[in-house]
Amino acid sequence: RNEDGSISAYVSVCVVPFSNPLSRLGGPMNSIEVTSRNCNITQYSGPGAGRFPTANSAVNDMVMIAKGQSSHPFPITADFPINPEVKGRFYMRFTIRDSLGVVRIFGELAEKAGISIHSLLQTPIKDHSHVPMVLTTETTTLSAVKAMCSEVVKQPFNLEEPLVMPIFE
Repeated sequence: RNEDGSISAYVSVCVVPFSNPLSRLGGPMNSIEVTSRNCNITQYSGPGAGRFPTANSAVNDMVMIAKGQSSHPFPITADFPINPEVKGRFYMRFTIRDSLGVVRIFGELAEKAGISIHSLLQTPIKDHSHVPMVLTTETTTLSAVKAMCSEVVKQPFNLEEPLVMPIFE
């Protein structure tokens, strides 16, 4: 819940640090962590549906959509506003063509978007025409990350759409 009373929600694959118990889940396990004022942090885990039940549900959903029988899966009946903006730390992976000044440009674009860089990782370059580069942020907003990524995509050294994931803390 935000200070203005709105609710922020965002669903995404996340980077989970090894120090977090969620990082030790394996196989078909699903888990959710809930933070509340009364219970602090609680975690609920259990086996997922597995590939066959999931595939069956996905096909059934597509058939219903094709027949025009779909509806909103999570109808909102509450009278509070939903705000799609979220704050947190983010992981951004870029694939670039190496050239002089790339790191400087990343810094300038981050500054322009109001993002403080936590770390920048570029592995030793083996192929200058295809270099993976990872940038992690300090706490910022999803909209700032999207703004920076939209500027990176315009750069002549950029080779593909960046991968962006929140960092679970």
